[in-house]
Amino acid sequence: MPTESGQPEDLPLHERRADPDAAALAEPTTGAVDRYHLCFALAKALEDQGEFAESLHCYELGNSLKRVETRYRAEIIENKYASADRGLQRRVFAGRRGWGAPSPDPIFIVGLPRSGSTLLEQILASHSKVEGTQELPERAAARQHSSRP
Repeated sequence: MPTESGQPEDLPLHERRADPDAAALAEPTTGAVDRYHLCFALAKALEDQGEFAESLHCYELGNSLKRVETRYRAEIIENKYASADRGLQRRVFAGRRGWGAPSPDPIFIVGLPRSGSTLLEQILASHSKVEGTQELPERAAARQHSSRP
């Protein structure tokens, strides 16, 4: 069955597309790094056009080409965190029962830009009894108002 461009559907993508990304992908002199970047670019373009099966194929090809050059191995990370989990079992927390302040008073985190205050707020807000407010624009407005002569 022909595609919208009138070319046979069973032709490989790079043979039935006239775009330069597909042509460069088919070129044997295209380097490995360029090849997987082209795969990702072509996949995104296909996704935007609604050609999801072909897009997925390009993403898979790009990922397989990228995987060859990377040293990342999921099982190494999984094993590392599994051993960390074993070290943080109930006995660790049971030995620290009663630590901390029991007060329900609010905590205000104040910091300069890029100082880690947003990260700290997000970490604290991950607890079910903590409400994170993000940045409060009223505080910034008050600061500006107080700095006027």
